[in-house]
Amino acid sequence: MNWKQPKVYAVKHKDEAVRAVSRSGGIFTALSDWILSNKSGVIYGCALNEKFAVVHIRAVNKEDRNRMRGSKYVQSRLGDTFKMVKEDLDTQKKVLFSGTSCQVAGLKRYLGKEYDNLLCVDIVCHGVPSKKVWDAYLHWQEQKNHSKVAWVDF
Repeated sequence: MNWKQPKVYAVKHKDEAVRAVSRSGGIFTALSDWILSNKSGVIYGCALNEKFAVVHIRAVNKEDRNRMRGSKYVQSRLGDTFKMVKEDLDTQKKVLFSGTSCQVAGLKRYLGKEYDNLLCVDIVCHGVPSKKVWDAYLHWQEQKNHSKVAWVDF
């Protein structure tokens, strides 16, 4: 084994407020801040939409990026994400893509080649439930509490 190269990095954001709204020490915020510091930086990651569906979104500012912070233990819908990532890469934008290991592998397979302007962050995945399970859970919570779900934080 080649032990000269680190296999794992441990990271903790210097800003306690960033760590408080993060789930993995704030590394996503640090990396995405670096990408956004470039005029043409773009971030792709997972967020909850207004109906609490877990979807991948594109962000070019901190406000949209902040929607991606924190864990979402549900399968995310990618939609046209891979196509949009490729378009951004081909126009020389710096791109950060965050997703599960299988989503990162899928993106790289879709792209078919390496890009110097692409940074991928794959999160540790222990398996995630389907959208059906998530929807059933939200419905159960609403029935149990006799009110609509207003906010979710995993």
